[in-house]
Amino acid sequence: MDKINVTVLFSGGIDSTACINMFHGKQYKIKLLYIDYGQKSCEMEKKTVLNIANEMNLPISIRKYYSEHIYSVGEILGRNLFLLSAALLEQTSAGLIAMGIHAGTNYYDCSIDFFNLASSLISNYSAGQIAFVAPFIEWNKKEIWEYSKLNNLDRYKTYSCELGLIQPCKKCLSCKDLEFLK
Repeated sequence: MDKINVTVLFSGGIDSTACINMFHGKQYKIKLLYIDYGQKSCEMEKKTVLNIANEMNLPISIRKYYSEHIYSVGEILGRNLFLLSAALLEQTSAGLIAMGIHAGTNYYDCSIDFFNLASSLISNYSAGQIAFVAPFIEWNKKEIWEYSKLNNLDRYKTYSCELGLIQPCKKCLSCKDLEFLK
């Protein structure tokens, strides 16, 4: 039986790490994709994604996209659509593009509406050969955290600070989420 190709958009955070875990050890051929688009956290994220990819023995591609824009923390309009489009450009065969987006945020690009529209776009662009999947689209952060604990994922190997600081910085939304989960 052939394995299904899945490209997981990987930031090094608990959500994308748990997403990888959902596919790991099953009938999937996993490739990780990290996108450096000039975010403040890119250096710390790159270290984390390389460490986790190496530990899980999974191939990772790192792509850099240049922009003169300086990105702030919090919601970055169009971010997940951009990441998804970049993953589609990288996709060389039929399969899945996976993202660890989840419920419980006010970000449009983490909503079921966004997921449904993006799924339709990816399917239409690829003549049904590629599907967008988001296994946590109806889960909140606490449910992902519980899943991670049940599956022995080490949160302390992940990285989520939007400011690129030692986490938890206690200022950005990602670090505030981590504090909530203690």
